[in-house]
Amino acid sequence: MAEADAELDRLARELDAAMAAFDRGAGELRPANFDPGYEGHLVRTLRDESQYLAAWVAQVGLGFRIAGGDGDGDGVFEADDARLDGLVGPASMYEAMRIPPPGTDPAEVAHWWSLLPREVRDRLIEEHCSELGQLRGLPAEDADRVNRLRLERDLTNLSERLRNVELTISGLQHTPSGHVDPELYRQRDELRAELANAQKVARQMQDLDHRHPPGPPAYLLTYEAEGNGRFAVALGNPDTADNTGIVVPGTGHDVRHEGGLFGPVGDGQRLYDQMNSADPGADNAVIVWMGADMPDEVWPSALNGTYGDIEHGAAWLRDDVAGYRAAHMQASGGSPGHTTVVAHSYGSYMTGEALEHGMQVDDFVSVGSAGIDADGPAALGMSRDHVWGAAAPGDPVPDIEWHGQDPADEEFGGTVIATNDSEGHSEYYKEGSQSLANLGRIAVGHYDDVELRPPD
Repeated sequence: MAEADAELDRLARELDAAMAAFDRGAGELRPANFDPGYEGHLVRTLRDESQYLAAWVAQVGLGFRIAGGDGDGDGVFEADDARLDGLVGPASMYEAMRIPPPGTDPAEVAHWWSLLPREVRDRLIEEHCSELGQLRGLPAEDADRVNRLRLERDLTNLSERLRNVELTISGLQHTPSGHVDPELYRQRDELRAELANAQKVARQMQDLDHRHPPGPPAYLLTYEAEGNGRFAVALGNPDTADNTGIVVPGTGHDVRHEGGLFGPVGDGQRLYDQMNSADPGADNAVIVWMGADMPDEVWPSALNGTYGDIEHGAAWLRDDVAGYRAAHMQASGGSPGHTTVVAHSYGSYMTGEALEHGMQVDDFVSVGSAGIDADGPAALGMSRDHVWGAAAPGDPVPDIEWHGQDPADEEFGGTVIATNDSEGHSEYYKEGSQSLANLGRIAVGHYDDVELRPPD
């Protein structure tokens, strides 16, 4: 089979070259219906299938050698399907190029992707980045390539579409009637907003890529320009990290409403540095997650629980985290690593909703909480020694409890960390603070070093 495949590949290449030569030399004698591009595509597809099949044949052999053996020496290897699973991928290029639909279990996506040869992954990223961008479970390096390519194409396409709409509006304004369909104005405003979102993400990634001194490698894990935008960046590779912290900000922190560089990225960088200080020998990473439409301001928008409920922001957070964990487990051979979510203000309410509906993390730290709609750690599917609360002196938000109990309250039943030198609602990540030191210790699992205080 392998010999026949090699012969097929050789013939495909010869036919490809012969058709190209014919096209160059035929001139006016070329048949009217001859399409060298189309015919050449068919030949290249045949060649690609042939090359893929050759690799698949080799992988099958390797799979049998790994999974079984020729016990009786008759030249026949025996291994059941269960042992071969994970060693042998799709049998054809056509099967390999079939992208799972959006909503596919991240673990299935991670497994499917792991079985594809590198050249197939590269081709899918180049030709189908839009579809891949809707999946969860891709490894960080490939997710970064997918989303950066989507971002690059969005910047070009959105600019061109906006220019065309503005030219159309301008032309209509200079007609005798001057009438412009209101739908065109709506399209213009929507395109402007989407382009602004893409430009903000591009500036943020450029800043991370060119910082001096250089920081950890940045991976664009989540990206959308539509609506209020979606963005998540990893500082360090979460697929290989021993410990991963996930920063979830609160009110006003979505792509559309952030001005300049994103404030939560600075919080994430400080947490990353603190984790490395708490455990210099560990491989650490931090994901800064701004993947939902957040309330625009504290009053009255943040009173609205809809932004963070399981039909909206909490679902995005839960599913994205499942994707990050699936990618880590695929890369590590089944270990989920240690994952900590640190959620601030309205973000803690949203994180609580995600945990109540199936999100899995090792530790949850709520800082300056707007309240959690749960009766305690057990309702979040966690034990009290892995649910942490922080309420700094002078922070009025935890006292209001807009969306439920504050995890720093005695009645909630979690563990409360000390934040003595942080003041008000926005100093939980302050450089050199007791609060930041405790967040870093929790995120690397050094629980005995965490400084506590009595609950409220």
